[in-house]
Amino acid sequence: MLDGTLLSKELVAEMLKKQSGNGADAEEGYYGYGVWIIDNPKGREIAYFQGCDPGVSFLSEYNPNQGIVSVLVSNYGDNVWQEMRKIREIYYESLKRLKAAEEKTEKEPKKEAAKKSARDAEGEQAFQEQSSVSEI
Repeated sequence: MLDGTLLSKELVAEMLKKQSGNGADAEEGYYGYGVWIIDNPKGREIAYFQGCDPGVSFLSEYNPNQGIVSVLVSNYGDNVWQEMRKIREIYYESLKRLKAAEEKTEKEPKKEAAKKSARDAEGEQAFQEQSSVSEI
């Protein structure tokens, strides 16, 4: 559906856009077409749908910021919401730490390359100086 094969990308965009609600509740404050919308001031909104009957509950959400679809199904009637909150908290915190580590790792090779370049330049200069002395 998200890639535009089932529904057009324009229709999917409308479906995942806030259509009603006042934002009073953090998780159920807005509604798109067929999905609840979690307001996300730091990125694109998270869309989800949910349901339950005695003995079963489910929650499926799409996070366009991370390109992640999460689905929880339970044989209890009321526990997927609390578990999804825990998953979001742990998972998204882990993503933040991973991103920070990747950024640090990306900076290290640049620092090492700069040091190597400086050493190479110093070595070339020393070689040139030694060559000049040898010629005399």
